[in-house]
Amino acid sequence: MKDSIPSFDPRSEPALLSFALDFVEHYGPDSVFVTSLSDLWTTAMGRGGVALGWMEDISEIVLLSDARAVEVLGNLLRRSESLKKALFQEPFGFVAAGAIEIAFGQTFGAGVYEPWLEAFEQKDFDFCTRLIDQSQST
Repeated sequence: MKDSIPSFDPRSEPALLSFALDFVEHYGPDSVFVTSLSDLWTTAMGRGGVALGWMEDISEIVLLSDARAVEVLGNLLRRSESLKKALFQEPFGFVAAGAIEIAFGQTFGAGVYEPWLEAFEQKDFDFCTRLIDQSQST
């Protein structure tokens, strides 16, 4: 497992290139979830670059997915600190595989992750949002 914060230039490379190989292989290199998670962290790094003055504009970053997918993942970050932590740590190899699924279950209940992930991979983001909203209201 890694032990340092990933460092990459979001103007020339996506976060995906810093992801742990076993994470990418688990979901597949063409996974909508993987590419969207990459964009979420690439965007965060880009915002940091703008705030620190080494980037002029967030539009300079390299993105792989669409804005709606990143929005859905960003919504997850606001729902649970443990899920936010897992969504950062597992892709970069800071924790063992399965941390996202465990945190997802703790946040939204057992049996929610698999249908959510399947819908996410199919780009059915409205279903993903409804499923999460329903799970948190019960």
